[in-house]
Amino acid sequence: MLKYYIILIVIHGWRYIMGMALQYILPIFFVMLSGIFARRFLGFTTDHSRLLVKYVMGVAIPCDILVTFSHYSIDDLLKHFNFLAVFSIVTLIVFFAGFLYARLFKKMEKIETFFFAGTSCLSNACMLAFPILIYIMGSIGAIYGLLSVIVLIIGLQVISFLANRSNAGNCDEARDKLIKEVLKSIKEPFFIALILGLILSSVKYIFHVSIPSTVHQTLDYFAVTTAPVALFAVGINIDLKSLKKHLRGVVEASIFKLILMPVVAWYTAKFFNLPPEATIALMICSVIATAKCLYGVAQQKNIYAEPAAAIVASTTMLTMVSLSVIITVLSIHYPDYFAHISSHLSSKIAD
Repeated sequence: MLKYYIILIVIHGWRYIMGMALQYILPIFFVMLSGIFARRFLGFTTDHSRLLVKYVMGVAIPCDILVTFSHYSIDDLLKHFNFLAVFSIVTLIVFFAGFLYARLFKKMEKIETFFFAGTSCLSNACMLAFPILIYIMGSIGAIYGLLSVIVLIIGLQVISFLANRSNAGNCDEARDKLIKEVLKSIKEPFFIALILGLILSSVKYIFHVSIPSTVHQTLDYFAVTTAPVALFAVGINIDLKSLKKHLRGVVEASIFKLILMPVVAWYTAKFFNLPPEATIALMICSVIATAKCLYGVAQQKNIYAEPAAAIVASTTMLTMVSLSVIITVLSIHYPDYFAHISSHLSSKIAD
């Protein structure tokens, strides 16, 4: 009798997991797969991916940010500060864990340990977390996606500073390089959109004035392209060639990024009593692939570039597995919230 019940539980659990995968994960996977297909059979190259990424970062995400901020006043945004703080803490914990592992067990050079630690904790917020959160959670997901982008930017600046300080002759030189990189980041379209969005939210809170509907609709046309274009570009850019060469580093970083980080995130969320919505966003941000931007920094400084590229590619592919598991676990713990998400997705499909 016990064996019979175990079999029923396993079958029911498997059907539940497959149902969750079909509903939330497969659409994301298929868009990425279409990018891989386009590279293999339609002649798309990394140059095309680079142009699509430029569009997403320079047009789609800034419009998405402005549309998101137009829905919320500044006091609504401040309610999500706890997510920003907890995600920063989780990232910092895993960064130090990766750093210590690289120094003590891998015996890596100090400057390379910074980048290994970065691959262990910095999530692909722009190209994966942002569109996935929007797809699953709707407009509120864009706020969490935006906050995860802020954590990524800070993390990249810290790693860049540590690398510059290791290479620089003195602290003044490292500081000057950091200031230049910060000023460069401030000029990025998504940062400008962030400032404009905060102004819009403040105006809405103080004067109860929103942007004209025509402007909002125009921005929304660009905003809705964020998820499909970003995921398609990620698919085009997946490179399988470098995986075998750096297999050990890939496995180690994947364990840190896709297993340890969500575990740390779960217990940290419980410790700080995050509400279900913020916990779900935190888990999704923690379980996705290593940030592609980190590879860009590594390539620019010619430090740990090849292994970083392999780690980005492998964790991107494995994200579909890790995300499926996390979404399933979260739906078991928060069934009411996921029922709300299901109705939201159904209404989008009907529209």
